[in-house]
Amino acid sequence: MASSVYGQTRGYFLPILRNKYLDPNNDFVPSRLGKVDVKILLTVLFLTEWEIGVDNELIEGLLRIPYETFEAELVRLSSYDDTPVRR
Repeated sequence: MASSVYGQTRGYFLPILRNKYLDPNNDFVPSRLGKVDVKILLTVLFLTEWEIGVDNELIEGLLRIPYETFEAELVRLSSYDDTPVRR
């Protein structure tokens, strides 16, 4: 599909955005929707990576919860099929 899109658009950005194959798929609803604290999810997505023991205070300060609670939520979040985080 990628080569087809590229061939039709010659790599130009705006035609790529208008390509019929790239229409959003609104049928997909994540199973975690409404089950995960948005603050925790956003913190994970913004930090992307941290060192346990070194960055604990930073994460606690951002979320205003104990690091252990954050870690437990990460384990729960990673159990979903469509998870945005990896262990």
